[in-house]
Amino acid sequence: MSLVGAYAASVLIGGGLAACGDSSAPESLRGRTNRTTDNGGGGGGGDLDPGGGDAAAGTTADAAAPDGGATTALTCTTCHGDANRVAVEGADANVKVAPPRGTSGETASTTIAVGAHMTHLNTSTISTNPIACAECHVVPTSTQHSNGVVDLTFGTRATTGGATPTWNGTSCAGTYCHGSFVGGAAATTTWTGAAMTCTSCHAGPPNTGDHRRADHNGIPCGTCHGTGYSATTVNRALHINGVKNAGGPGSNIQYNAATRACTPMCHGTEIW
Repeated sequence: MSLVGAYAASVLIGGGLAACGDSSAPESLRGRTNRTTDNGGGGGGGDLDPGGGDAAAGTTADAAAPDGGATTALTCTTCHGDANRVAVEGADANVKVAPPRGTSGETASTTIAVGAHMTHLNTSTISTNPIACAECHVVPTSTQHSNGVVDLTFGTRATTGGATPTWNGTSCAGTYCHGSFVGGAAATTTWTGAAMTCTSCHAGPPNTGDHRRADHNGIPCGTCHGTGYSATTVNRALHINGVKNAGGPGSNIQYNAATRACTPMCHGTEIW
């Protein structure tokens, strides 16, 4: 299903997926076939509980192990993620389910199973609310979501302004989040690549309107955009929100988006 959940309840082995009950699965999972009583909320295999115990609309439990040994109830984090992960404020409720760990134990961000999951899901340095799982994937609700394919379905943030994102197996392109907007850099971002900066997604200052007008050179970003904005910082509550924010609290102007005019008008009746 997805980088966040496609491998759940399955194990990536030698380039293929092995069910948890398969003999090729890790010993810790071998023989543990998830049995589910579906109360109407699951997709055929019953609902998954990210953290453990009973799911919202179904109860999960193990069938008896073939060797007669003890069994352990499976949850999403049995196969991937970290049940003990501490989430930042505003993080998705499923943040503990996301790699690392991958289903084969991957922990390095240079692996496709891990990549930039935590940069998107559990970091609040560029946005007050981290990216939600559903912005890139349809979040699985059943134990039958493993199909060996990284399925991406981009959400409303990535497609803001009519952007048409694509995923080629190693990188994303065409996302609003990474500069697919007027004046943006339209960056192609590698899932396992190095950290990005402000100018990875747009020039600094951007190549739009009168940002680069000669008599605007040297004016601090916050003069027009308000508190929190500088050459290296953003107002996290407004960043990547699909709106061009100007004239807000802490700025020296008022901006009319409809007329593209500023008050006071430093240049007479000229508009942005």
